[in-house]
Amino acid sequence: MESKEAFVKRRIVASGIIFRLLILFLPIVLYKAPPVPGFRPDQFETLTCILLPLTCLFFTLFIKFIIQNRYQKPGNYLGPAFVSVGYFALLILTLAEAGFITWKAFDDTVIEDNNFYVLIAVFESAWGIYAGFYLSELFGRRGR
Repeated sequence: MESKEAFVKRRIVASGIIFRLLILFLPIVLYKAPPVPGFRPDQFETLTCILLPLTCLFFTLFIKFIIQNRYQKPGNYLGPAFVSVGYFALLILTLAEAGFITWKAFDDTVIEDNNFYVLIAVFESAWGIYAGFYLSELFGRRGR
């Protein structure tokens, strides 16, 4: 899965935008969907307040990349391990967080609310760690 740097960056940006939108809009859909038990208004509000800040951070990072790198040259090849970690970490974080949000929406007794918010904060922290280690390394590259 070795790829040119510019290609990997574009794929990570596209995947990141789609995955963060999924994480942000999933609670909205589960809150509004009639056949789904969904979230109570207080749960929905708290969950949205946890998810929104990091989503804004990611969108700022991705929009900044799009604006600054419209005409980026292909760049160096990146190793398969580096590329794979980027894609799979995004996928695993998204599936785990989305799965847990969905599980809580369908079964309110699965975990107490306070513990649920702590777990969502842990997932959001994992997204932050991903951004701090992987994205800062990838987007901080200047033709190395």
